[in-house]
Amino acid sequence: MGGKWLEGRESELTVWRWQYGPDQWADNLKRHGFTTIHADVLPNPDPTNLGTLLATATT
Repeated sequence: MGGKWLEGRESELTVWRWQYGPDQWADNLKRHGFTTIHADVLPNPDPTNLGTLLATATT
């Protein structure tokens, strides 16, 4: 992910990020001892934009 998205920057800044889907998040949480897991993507009101992934888990 890169771009001049920080205010006042004159050059591009590269930021590495990892994007997991709901199933991958649930698997990761389960492997780390969480038992009650819910991971879903909340839709964006604008269907041309990505939604928000919301994950909750308890032990």
